[in-house]
Amino acid sequence: MSFFEFVGAYWWLVFPLGAAFGGSAGAVVKNVRKWDERRRRDRLELARIKYGARAAAAEKVTATRTEVERTLARHDAVNARWLRYELDVAALIDYPLITDMREPLTVDFHRARRDAEAARPDDPDQLLTEP
Repeated sequence: MSFFEFVGAYWWLVFPLGAAFGGSAGAVVKNVRKWDERRRRDRLELARIKYGARAAAAEKVTATRTEVERTLARHDAVNARWLRYELDVAALIDYPLITDMREPLTVDFHRARRDAEAARPDDPDQLLTEP
């Protein structure tokens, strides 16, 4: 029996063998990811031991009234600019990707905008850390 006769007679073996090898390849990829995650955690732990926990701790950031006002003004400007695009039909026709939620950049913008709205306090004095 030649090779081509064998392949012609047993072509259906491609499916079970492909599933077996495909499952094995998936398991290898999964185990490599686990190993890489363990290695990353170990490296972080070694860095904490080597440099101490104080280096990893974030410094307390103080905000002044002008910084808070400037940040809130930028936030309001972004909202106003977005609403200008969203409410202008000509801009929607000229720039259709602005409202296309299939575009990853637009989705990222809306997520960031939603998170910024959620993090914005009602009273700007809550953001001040000065005495």
